[in-house]
Amino acid sequence: MSVKKNSGSDKFYNVLDAKISSQGETLFSGPLKSFDLVNPRLLEKGQEETFDITVQFPMSAGNEYQKLRTEAVFSFQAADLVAPASDQDQMGGVNTASNANAQTGLPQTGLPQTGEESPVTIVLSGILMMLLGAVLFFYKKSASHKLGR
Repeated sequence: MSVKKNSGSDKFYNVLDAKISSQGETLFSGPLKSFDLVNPRLLEKGQEETFDITVQFPMSAGNEYQKLRTEAVFSFQAADLVAPASDQDQMGGVNTASNANAQTGLPQTGLPQTGEESPVTIVLSGILMMLLGAVLFFYKKSASHKLGR
């Protein structure tokens, strides 16, 4: 999770305080401008988490902030930490990132394979289409040449 000022007054943004909590645990409390949530939140598949975000104008701030406004954007990033189904990539080689993570004990990351096991059928059908196109091209060319066009 991160936050950045999107528009408005830097002066006003820099004075705001924020408190972010989840399930009764305070994840951050301090100036909004210094927000940094470095510990990732791990969720199981289908699990949800609700964050309570409170942004306050400090009571100690003076009148110089009147009529100022700012807009902040909170961004949430998600990553799939599921190990790939196999240690081979789509081209049949060794997935070195997966092997390196397995050796270091880090969580394995990767996307599931969603295409064909082998691209042979796609390549062959492409070649067949090109040959069919070439045959039609030369057939039409010879037919128009016979008619004198």
